[in-house]
Amino acid sequence: MSLFTYIHSFRKRISPVCRLFDYLKPALLLFLFPQITYASAEYTVEIKPAPAWVQQVQTSVPDTIPLDDIESGNYYLLVDNQLKVDEINPKVSFSRVQQLVVNQRGLEHNSAIEVDFDPLYESLVFHSITIVRGDQTIEKLASSEISVLKQEGRIEQGLYDGRLTANIILADLRVGDVIDYSYSIIGANPIYQGIFSYRRTLQWSVPLYAQSVRVLWGKTTPLYVDVRNAPNTVSQKDITLDNKPYIEYAISRSNSPILLTESNTPTWYNPFVTVYFSEINRWGRVVDWAQPLYQQTESNANNVQDVINEIKLKTSVPNQQVILALNYVQDQIRYLGLEMGVNSHQPSKAEDTLERRYGDCKDKVVLFIALLKGMDIDAYPVLVDTDEGLDLPLQPVSINAFNHVIAKVQVLGMTYWLDPTMNYQRGPLKAIYQADYDYGLVIKPGVSELAEIKIHDPQSMLVKTETYDLSAGKDGESKLTAKNQYIGDRAQNLRYQLEDIGFKALQSLYEDYYRELFSDIKLIDKVIISDDKQTGVLFTQQDYVIQQAWQPEGDNFDIGFTSHSIRNALNKPSKAERSSTLLDKFSK
Repeated sequence: MSLFTYIHSFRKRISPVCRLFDYLKPALLLFLFPQITYASAEYTVEIKPAPAWVQQVQTSVPDTIPLDDIESGNYYLLVDNQLKVDEINPKVSFSRVQQLVVNQRGLEHNSAIEVDFDPLYESLVFHSITIVRGDQTIEKLASSEISVLKQEGRIEQGLYDGRLTANIILADLRVGDVIDYSYSIIGANPIYQGIFSYRRTLQWSVPLYAQSVRVLWGKTTPLYVDVRNAPNTVSQKDITLDNKPYIEYAISRSNSPILLTESNTPTWYNPFVTVYFSEINRWGRVVDWAQPLYQQTESNANNVQDVINEIKLKTSVPNQQVILALNYVQDQIRYLGLEMGVNSHQPSKAEDTLERRYGDCKDKVVLFIALLKGMDIDAYPVLVDTDEGLDLPLQPVSINAFNHVIAKVQVLGMTYWLDPTMNYQRGPLKAIYQADYDYGLVIKPGVSELAEIKIHDPQSMLVKTETYDLSAGKDGESKLTAKNQYIGDRAQNLRYQLEDIGFKALQSLYEDYYRELFSDIKLIDKVIISDDKQTGVLFTQQDYVIQQAWQPEGDNFDIGFTSHSIRNALNKPSKAERSSTLLDKFSK
């Protein structure tokens, strides 16, 4: 009898993503990314000349075009952004873009101009649209129809933000044309209470011939300016506009080298030259701003108290109360975000979220914390970034540096970082997967620095045991028993798959997985799935028969074994010599 047993175990870090209020970060190059469905008849885009304070940047087509680096037939000749901020008037963000249509693909890519804005607090004004064709300058704005369309680009993520897209289809566009358009967006989300923050990438993975950023600062508070990955060459001078003093900050770059990110680079790694402008320079200011938003983390509402009492009747053990409250919010409150206006950051009251049975990450966190505080368990909201968490300590302080909210829970001398937007978490508190976003800002009085999210045991493991019975020899049937043990987020993912695609489809996936190794493999019986609710560990077992496991190899017969799991864990990067950080998914 020949018996081989392979036991593979490994840990893996993942970041379950709840993408919220990303659109509030500046989008400087506007591409055709949203899914558009129907027109908005109640909003009209204005057409006016550019404001008098805007400086017109002089540009020309360079003698040499970097054809080998251009993507989608589009060469950016100019990206110019100018902002005017003062104490009284709404913020004005002026943008001008010039694009050269290089080839046929460029005609398709540049056939329309699209600009997004939020009508609840922003207004959009187009200033100019021209096409430069040789010595001709063809005016297009007056003759073009501006359609205002609603988006459903993030409906599949459960997010509705009410943003609109102004769409202009360009007629008579030809290869070799230069598209030159400008517009302004007036206004800012009132949830920020006038606190200004802006960042702009000055280096791209596609060629950009000329670019400039200019901020006119008319407030009495200082503006903090930083440049990453390059010397700070932002100029500063005093100017007067409408008899009022302003400080002009400006930076420009010409023909910057492109920067291509290497394979297996983590999302938090930012090698691009970036300029930051911020009215605040202390994380404590962000805490001061966010605290009033989360004041309703305590609730005496009857419906909230009913849930608290229900949990107390089930157990008086604090750890068990935490997991029951977490599971209640995860299972009973579906994820749905209505991100219009101030709702992008303003959470709902706990009782309102409970009444309507839906909410986004901040709504779920507020309800979760309200339940815990009703049981005398300490918990606080934590602002995090699902992509750039590890980079947060290196970034200048910004009020919009975060895109997600979780909860910091302290119980029986232990700290847990819990995410109520996750689902299918089962088992005791110490055994569930925690929200590992590296760094976050705890919204608690007195907090002035980012907190490192330390998770000593991430509870993310898959243990695979494959047992081959080859005792029947080369002409007989071989057998394979595959046992999997899913822990933490691995168990969560499998529970989701079971509900999403169903048992039969999941069973077929298992069989297809092993068919890549043995073409004539078949399941002997149904896949066995056992979900231990007490430990949170999920077990599966598959029993297979293999008709011809042994394959002729010259005068001998061989059989090969491959561990796809370990091979995927040790994914080889495309370049051995690299300048960027290497993503390691399976260690902290």
